[in-house]
Amino acid sequence: MTLGLRQGELLALVWSDVDLDRCLLTVSGTITWLNGRPYVGRPKSEPGRRTVSIPAQVAAVLGAWKATQDTEREAAGEAWLDNNLVFAAPEGRPRRGDVQTHRFRLLCESYELPSIRFHDLRRFAAVLLVTSSGGDVMSAGARPWALAQISACRRRVWLPPAGDRSSPGGRRGGRAVDGRSHGRLS
Repeated sequence: MTLGLRQGELLALVWSDVDLDRCLLTVSGTITWLNGRPYVGRPKSEPGRRTVSIPAQVAAVLGAWKATQDTEREAAGEAWLDNNLVFAAPEGRPRRGDVQTHRFRLLCESYELPSIRFHDLRRFAAVLLVTSSGGDVMSAGARPWALAQISACRRRVWLPPAGDRSSPGGRRGGRAVDGRSHGRLS
């Protein structure tokens, strides 16, 4: 949530793209399901292939998750499908985005939170980025995805422009799979 990754980017994240010691994460792919099978392709755009710094707290949580996953891998033995995925389903299989979206909705309902889409977390991350930079949108612009998300937030929710404290504040369209460089996962 704090990094602004798309759901497909999170689900395609592999451990070899995560450096817990240096608190860095490289987004190198996105997962797409076609005819019931997972495929990994390029991120949505060229700027989408990026390396981002991760907060120490996130690195600690990911380190704990890796230890848990290593235990699951050992317990599964040869049944484990080693795709090197950070957020693998039991036995190492890729997770389906639609299932995660459903679980996210149920989680929001269980805590009596407003109904939001998983993608709205990306916008929330942009808002956090701007507010942590003292409202300086250009500092947030150092991460190219942030400006587009901030613009979408202004249309969808209240987010004042930098320096303005009183301005009301879209929906993202779908995107077809480009068909290039897709690799099927086990």
